[in-house]
Amino acid sequence: MKRSLLIALACLFPVALIAASSQPQITLSVSLAASPAGQVTAGGPVTLTATVTTQPREFPKLGILQQHFRYTFAAKRTAPSPDTVTIATNVAANTATWTPQSAGTYDISVRATYAGPTTLPATTERIIPPSATASVTNYNVVAAPIGVDLVAVTGTFAGSCSQPDCSKCPYTTIPIYVKNIGNATDAKPIPVLVKFNGQVIQTWTTTAPAARAQVKGGSYTSFLWNCPVITSQVTSTNYSITVDSTNAVAELNEQNNVHGFYLRFPEKTTFQGN
Repeated sequence: MKRSLLIALACLFPVALIAASSQPQITLSVSLAASPAGQVTAGGPVTLTATVTTQPREFPKLGILQQHFRYTFAAKRTAPSPDTVTIATNVAANTATWTPQSAGTYDISVRATYAGPTTLPATTERIIPPSATASVTNYNVVAAPIGVDLVAVTGTFAGSCSQPDCSKCPYTTIPIYVKNIGNATDAKPIPVLVKFNGQVIQTWTTTAPAARAQVKGGSYTSFLWNCPVITSQVTSTNYSITVDSTNAVAELNEQNNVHGFYLRFPEKTTFQGN
């Protein structure tokens, strides 16, 4: 009897191996999304979201498995010099926030690791692989100005005049703004100087705008039509707007403070402060 039992077990053992080797696996995959997509300014937040999927979708239910996933987020800078940043390691949340401090081009990656039982019950003994990876490549982090950085900006003009007598065309008013292209706010009074051929002809005061914002400081009204037609080439400016922030804020780039432009009929131009 004992000998017969051993023979029977010996016969069954290869069948068990074949059955185990033929157990279908569950395919595990993950995708990664970055927001904002493609580019961010250094110091700004990037939200990373990993999404896990399984095939076949009905075996097992993903919601049952989700509690067993752990995520590791990282970023590797490829230019201008290599560097590696650990964002989050082995966390249960499938989202992470990355705040890059250095400009460059990065490859962002996520590894989703399944930490539950590898052989899943009630799924005809399907086996799930231990991990899957995904990446977002060539993500750009651009350098940001540090501090307050004020520049003057004049509005644009585009229009047409159909008057038979061109001299009857109307005068046009163009706004003048002070814009803060830096990433700091220092709301102090800022003198704005209007110069004609290098000489100050008017001064007014505005409040320095918040970071990344602009405020209207004034405007100018002029006859902007090319009437009569002037064909000569202009190679220099005659008007300039200077944001004089030297004694008011911690200005980053003093050379950005001056905005120059040319008007065909400067004698027909007036400036107004707000």
